[in-house]
Amino acid sequence: MIASSQQIKDCTTAAYDYLKSRSDKNSVALQKQLQSLSLASNLEMFEPSSSETLELYMCLEKFLTQAEAKSTMVGKVLTLLTHISESCTIRDALRDNMKVIPVLSNFLVESKLSKDNHLKTLNLLSITSYKIKIAYLEGWIMELVPFLTATVTKGIVGDESLLVALQILANLCRSNPQVVEYLRHLPNNKMLLTTLSRMKNATMYIRLLVLEVVFFVHPKLSEAIFSNNEIVDMIFTVAIDGFEENRVTWLQLAADVFEELAVVTSLEPIFREYQNYGTHLQLLVNRMTRDSPELLAEALMNFMCCLVKFNHQDIKSLHEDIFINVTKWINCHGCGQTAMQVVRELLAMAGANTLASASMDTFVEAIKMSLTSREDSDMTPTELQHIIIILGLVDHISTSNEAVQLKLAWKLEPSLFSNLLKRTLMLHSHCLNDGQDDVASSGRSSPESSGYDSISSSKHGMASCLAEGFNSRCDLKMTLRKTVSKAVILILAVMKGLGAIKSEHLAEYRKMMGLPVVMSHLMWGGQSGLTEYVTRAWSIISDGSLSKECLEALVAATEESPSGIDSVSGSPTRMLSSHSHMASAALPVDFEEKVETLIARLGGTVRKMEVKDCPLTDVMNLYEYKLASLVHSEESLRKALIKADIQNRQTSLLHLRTNIQNDHLRGLLAKWESGMQKIRAEKAELQTTIKEIEESSRQFKNNFINEKDILERKVKDLKKELIAMEGSFRATEEKNAKLQHQLSNKVEEIKKQQNIIQKEQEKGSKLSKQVQKLEEEMKQSGRSLEALKKEIESLENIKLQLNKENGDLEMLVKNKDEALAAKEEELEEALIKVNKMLEIQNMIHDISSRRVVK
Repeated sequence: MIASSQQIKDCTTAAYDYLKSRSDKNSVALQKQLQSLSLASNLEMFEPSSSETLELYMCLEKFLTQAEAKSTMVGKVLTLLTHISESCTIRDALRDNMKVIPVLSNFLVESKLSKDNHLKTLNLLSITSYKIKIAYLEGWIMELVPFLTATVTKGIVGDESLLVALQILANLCRSNPQVVEYLRHLPNNKMLLTTLSRMKNATMYIRLLVLEVVFFVHPKLSEAIFSNNEIVDMIFTVAIDGFEENRVTWLQLAADVFEELAVVTSLEPIFREYQNYGTHLQLLVNRMTRDSPELLAEALMNFMCCLVKFNHQDIKSLHEDIFINVTKWINCHGCGQTAMQVVRELLAMAGANTLASASMDTFVEAIKMSLTSREDSDMTPTELQHIIIILGLVDHISTSNEAVQLKLAWKLEPSLFSNLLKRTLMLHSHCLNDGQDDVASSGRSSPESSGYDSISSSKHGMASCLAEGFNSRCDLKMTLRKTVSKAVILILAVMKGLGAIKSEHLAEYRKMMGLPVVMSHLMWGGQSGLTEYVTRAWSIISDGSLSKECLEALVAATEESPSGIDSVSGSPTRMLSSHSHMASAALPVDFEEKVETLIARLGGTVRKMEVKDCPLTDVMNLYEYKLASLVHSEESLRKALIKADIQNRQTSLLHLRTNIQNDHLRGLLAKWESGMQKIRAEKAELQTTIKEIEESSRQFKNNFINEKDILERKVKDLKKELIAMEGSFRATEEKNAKLQHQLSNKVEEIKKQQNIIQKEQEKGSKLSKQVQKLEEEMKQSGRSLEALKKEIESLENIKLQLNKENGDLEMLVKNKDEALAAKEEELEEALIKVNKMLEIQNMIHDISSRRVVK
């Protein structure tokens, strides 16, 4: 948001630089800024709720003058304004607050525009003039309407400018009988009707638009055309085709034509006798889904709202389907203004008891979600308008149906409304605090600060009014203050109604009524002139008891004059009559007398003259002269009316400026009073602290005197003790002298001892060195001892191993000895046997030898 504000400031600065010096550099810079803003997708940045956007609009309007008609920037300015007018909020602000339509009208009529810029201006007028309300016939209307009729009559069938001119004519005539009456008395009506009759073969949208304009121009002729049901079929055809082809303007035209013609007395029977409402409306209801584009769905719901208001018998059977579809849309996309209007009309026509309970539960949940969707962020004017719409419907439902009121009381928590009230009052405090900043910044948007010649813009009515810089900002801040008061009254009214069902709501309502700041908003509602808010405000004030602070705030608010809604914008005819002398001051003093004298002389001459004695040409010349004088007086009166309109707008804007400055002064006065109350409270606290300090000082003084007496007594006692101490001190001095003498002797002995000690220390150092060497040798011997211990341990381990091996060997030897002994025994036995065998052998040998010998 900061970047967007900076971008708007850069564009305004570039525009003022271009108006000061029309160099190529400034031209390129302004074109880049306008191009970048024309491509912006977030249109909320252009809402006229800050000084930056207001300065941008007032600066852009300086290009919509006759002097700037041939500038290359006009096309880009028109493109930018057309782009941002896609937002309904911005379009309504441009139409009602900035009053851009008279500026565009003068720019279109007086300037010689190129074909492209002419079409762009017509398109912008068509967008901004939609839903316009005209209280009386202003001067710019008497210039714009003939220009539009001339554009239609001179245009070619199928030309886009002709279609746009018809749209503007229809926008100006809808619900504005003054414009319709003026259009019917134009001299070229027959040519207009002839041109419109040639469009029979155009699209259904153009045919319906043409029929509406024909009705405005010549109602009797249109009644003959509307004698059958063709007009109603045409309305539904345009609506269905528009929804299928995603054409929002087609649905808007269907709704506007139905709403405009259905209330005409002569045409109402035709609309009542139509029998196909259910078929066509059911088709539209079935085609509306959650995925439908938002603008298209809102246009369709607006058309449905018009049909529900008409309250035809065939439409009543579809109330349930319409409510279910609208509830689904609300649950998905939030509580929009159009959707809430449809629900309100449905509840008024059908009643909550005839609608489905599940749909009502979904509807209540959607209301709760819409009221709590942004409760953690700061309130914005757009969100506040949205909340007022929702609260108005909730209050209407609560007072009309107890079942729905019970559901609302149990679904909506009291903290929700307290948070809404807190955020709303915070928005109002921000509005008051920003007043001085707006006053300081208003000078930057003036023609003098921009270096632009204000004389060129003063010739074009509204441009000179807006050049004052601060006026439209005052209008917006007054509107914001009134909107805050409306929201506060609605919150209290809803809480009061729900408090009758649930005690928690009643307790929270009483807390809200205990806030003094709420009283000024209630007082505004009681004196605003709006019936619904007057009723709500006085019922709230008169019911229940108020605290002393609230009563004082209520009395203070009563003394202030309320800034009523109809004080300026709602009573333009009274303002015109009060400022008519300003317009007459611009003409010669004896102008009217001369004209009346001349007409009287002409009338007297003609009456006294015998026609037979006078040539016919002389009589005709006299009447032509009379007619010329009447035309001249009519032109003079028209110019006087235009000047009166300019003076009227200037005076109204000055009045708004005065009101907003009064509001700022009231805010500053309230701040000053709150500051004074704080100062008084601090003063009272300071006085109490001073009294406490005085009492504490008295106690301190008494304590000090008592302590002083005690200390004086103690001092006397201490003096006596000091005298006694002096005697003992002298005795101790003598002892000290003796001790000093002994001490000197001891010092000499100590010196001698120190010398002996030094010598002993030298010997000790030598011995320590020797000890260090011995320690090193001991360390080395210890290391060798450790090595020997390790070797002994290893040898012991080896010895153990050898002992084990010896044991094993001994066992082997023993076993071998045993085996050897056994073998020796066997050997001995074998030897014995061998010996015996040898003896036997010897015996045998002897025997054999003997035989041989023999």
